Amino acid sequence: MAFASKFNMLKNELKSIQVLRALAVILVVMFHFRFDADAIITNSQVVFANGSIGVDLFFVISGFIIYYVTDNNKHGVHESIVFIIKRISRVAPPYYIISVLFAYFYTGDYSDLFNSFLFLPKTIYEAPFFGYPSLVVGWSLNYEMYFYIATAVGISILSKIRWPIILSLMMAPIICMALYYGNISLSSAFIYTTKYPYLSMISNPIIIDFALGVFCGWMTKKDYCLSDKFVVTMSILIFMIVYIGISRSEHGPIVWGAASLLITFSFVELEKRKLIYLPKTMIYIGNISFSIYLIHIPALKIILYIFNTYTPTFNMTLRPECLFLSALLLTAIMSLGYHYIVEKTLCDTLRKIMLFIIYKTKRESIP
Repeated sequence: MAFASKFNMLKNELKSIQVLRALAVILVVMFHFRFDADAIITNSQVVFANGSIGVDLFFVISGFIIYYVTDNNKHGVHESIVFIIKRISRVAPPYYIISVLFAYFYTGDYSDLFNSFLFLPKTIYEAPFFGYPSLVVGWSLNYEMYFYIATAVGISILSKIRWPIILSLMMAPIICMALYYGNISLSSAFIYTTKYPYLSMISNPIIIDFALGVFCGWMTKKDYCLSDKFVVTMSILIFMIVYIGISRSEHGPIVWGAASLLITFSFVELEKRKLIYLPKTMIYIGNISFSIYLIHIPALKIILYIFNTYTPTFNMTLRPECLFLSALLLTAIMSLGYHYIVEKTLCDTLRKIMLFIIYKTKRESIP
């Protein structure tokens, strides 16, 4: 079947997903840089005021990818351990290193590192963030790790019921809290009164973003025999709806999660039909998007420190432009280095060592 070959191409390359990752990280970066960017990009404070939609897009993409890479895997405890090692070795070392460096050179406060290292929220307030770690973007990684844990549990069970189990584990806290308090809300800003920050986090509706990504992965495996013309028309309409929809600023499934689902499904369908141009630059940015996500705030702080310390009387008319461009340049340079040194070298090495130990232990345990 033609669809099968298209699917295999997609599974191997996922170029559209890398472009979406690039889009997501650009939106997040511009959200944090928007005030200084206003000097160059007209009305950037307004245009990128809702750039944090990039986080929801990352969550949907994560659900999509994890569905793809695990759907046909073998099940069992060993496979579950292998999965969690692969995910943790990719996320934890880069996050740990930059968190420690940021605390040492900027905040001077190490009290948040315990929560950061265990991917735990700090408080029951400020949903869906539940307290920012020293590296503010780390709040989203708490949700990411919870999704990985739920997936690992599902992988340890029979493959045919894997995803119903995973989605049930993720939805159970949301449903149970809603039934217990008699108040159902899909707003990520809604907070159930509980003493436990982690329970507050895992019962937040933003979790549904991952489920939307899983649903998107399941949908794209189906052959709907849709015409190319219909897909193109649908995509244009989706982009228009997303553009209008982000005028409401809200994390979670109702607004930004739904928009991210639609745009992800659209990109993948267009790639399957070879109806979309995917720039190599965007694909490359997507490849290093995690480093950019972690680095851009420290890079901005470094530039602010340099400007405030060494050029306090710098021409205030030119200052915002120079600050914005300098922060972008430093983000790019640091992210490239961080990606190759930490993500590609350190993380790959750690993953290989841990997997070698796991496989060796498994072989030795076989009589």
